[in-house]
Amino acid sequence: MIKYCETCGKPFKVRGEKRKKTAKYCSRECRTVVPEKICVVCGNTYKPTSRKHAETSLYCSRKCKGIASRHYRKCPACGKEFYGYNKGALYCSRECSAKGRRIREEKQCLICGESFYPEYNDQKTCSVECANQYQGRRKLEFVCEECGRIFKWSPSRARVPHRIRFCSVECRNKSWERDGWKKLREMNAIQQTHNPTKLELLGYSLLDKLGIDYIKQFEVKDKFLVDAFIPEYKIVIQFDGDYWHGNPRKYPVLTERQKKQVKRDRAQDAYLISCGYRVIRIWESDLKTDSDILRRCIDEVLQEMRHTGASDHIF
Repeated sequence: MIKYCETCGKPFKVRGEKRKKTAKYCSRECRTVVPEKICVVCGNTYKPTSRKHAETSLYCSRKCKGIASRHYRKCPACGKEFYGYNKGALYCSRECSAKGRRIREEKQCLICGESFYPEYNDQKTCSVECANQYQGRRKLEFVCEECGRIFKWSPSRARVPHRIRFCSVECRNKSWERDGWKKLREMNAIQQTHNPTKLELLGYSLLDKLGIDYIKQFEVKDKFLVDAFIPEYKIVIQFDGDYWHGNPRKYPVLTERQKKQVKRDRAQDAYLISCGYRVIRIWESDLKTDSDILRRCIDEVLQEMRHTGASDHIF
C-alpha cells in the first residue's frame, strides 16, 4: 500500500496491516520535524516545542493566549468597553462599581452649586473646602492685633469678644514678649492698692511687734509681688493660705488647682533664691496657732547668714 508523507509529501510504501492504519511519515527525519504554525492572535509564525504540542497549539506566547482569553464587555455605569479575566465582572473600575450601587439621590452643593453624590444622608456640601465655608457662615470675624489677619470664631467660643485678640498662640506669645512685662507691672501696681487679707494683717502685726523695718507688698525685680520684704537682709516673707497653696498637713491629696499653685510657688522661690534673696514661707495655720513662729523663722535665716558671714544676729 502506498501513502503520502505528511511532512515532505513524498509517497512511500507501507507493509503490514497495522502500519497501514498508523503510518504517516516516510522516515524518522520526517516524523521528528515540527511544522511551523501561525498565531491566531498576532499572525506571527512560530514553531511549537513538539509535534504533539503542534496539534493543539494556537498561540505563539502566553501574552497572546492571555489576550485571547479576555472577556470584553460594556460597563453599565460609564459605557466604556473593558475586559477582565473574571467573567462575573460588571464594571470597569471601583468608581463605576460604587456609582452602580448608589442608593441615594444626587444633591446640589449649598456653597458652589455643583451636583454631587452624598456619602451620607445629611451631607450638604461637595468638598472639605465648601464644608468649611458652610460651617463658618455664622462665625464672628476678628482682626488679630499682632499680624492683622482676619480670623473667625464660633459664637459659643466668643462669649467674651473683647478677650479675643490674637489669631494663634504664636501671635499671642509675640505680643507678650513685647508688652507682657509692662502689663504684668501694671497688674502688680493694681494689686498693691487692694486691701490686705486677714492673714496678711496678722503677719504684719507680728512683724510690727518684732520692730523690724519691712515693706508691704513689695515688687521684686518687676516680676513678683511678695507679702513682705526686709530690705536690710534681703529676706522675702510670704504668708500662704492652707487651702490655696496646698498645705500637705491639711490636704494630703491636692487638687489640680493646688498642684499648679505649688509648682508656681516652687518656681518663684527658685528664682528669688537665684537672685540672692532669702525666702520664708509661713502657713496660715502655723501663724494663727503660734505667734512666735515668725520670730523663729527670721532668727534661723539670720543664724544661717551669720555662719556664712552675711549678717549679725539681731535678736
